[in-house]
Amino acid sequence: QQGFHQTGINQIIKEAEIARGSLYQHFSGKDELCVEYLEYMHNNWFRDITTFVSNKKSSKAKLLGLFDFLEHYAPEENFRGCFFLNIVTEVPDTATDIYKTALAKKEIFKKYIEELVAQHTGNQNDPLAEEIYMLFEGAVSELQFRKQTWPVVISKNMAKKIIP
Repeated sequence: QQGFHQTGINQIIKEAEIARGSLYQHFSGKDELCVEYLEYMHNNWFRDITTFVSNKKSSKAKLLGLFDFLEHYAPEENFRGCFFLNIVTEVPDTATDIYKTALAKKEIFKKYIEELVAQHTGNQNDPLAEEIYMLFEGAVSELQFRKQTWPVVISKNMAKKIIP
C-alpha cells in the first residue's frame, strides 16, 4: 500500500513479527522478497481469472469474461491497479529480477489471451489477441485512476465490436 521504496525492511520485520535473521534466512533482501510477492500475487490472481473465465460457455463469452472478472474483482479487492505496474514504476531498471518477473507474468497473461482467441478464431497468431490484451490493460489502468468500473464496461463494449 505504501509502495516499494516507502516500505522498509524494519517495517516488514515489525509487521510480520519475525526476527531479522528469519527474514534473511529466507530472502537475501527486499528485492527478493518483492519477487516472491509478485509470484504470489500473480498465482492467486491468475488462478482466479482463469477459474472465472473457464465457467463461461462459449469462446466469445470467455473472452468477454476477462472484462466481467475485472469488473467484479476490482471492488471486492479494494483495487489499486496492476501490482506489476505499481512496482515497476518504482523499480524501472529492466535488469532487475523484479522487472523481469513482472514482465514474465504479463507475458503469461498475454499468452493466455492468445490461447482464448485461438480457441475462438482457430488462428494461433490472430492479432485480435493483442487488441483484447490492450483493451484489458487499458481498462486496468483507467480503473485504477478513476476508481470506477465504467472504463471496464467501455473496454468490454469495444471488445464486443471486434470479436467476430
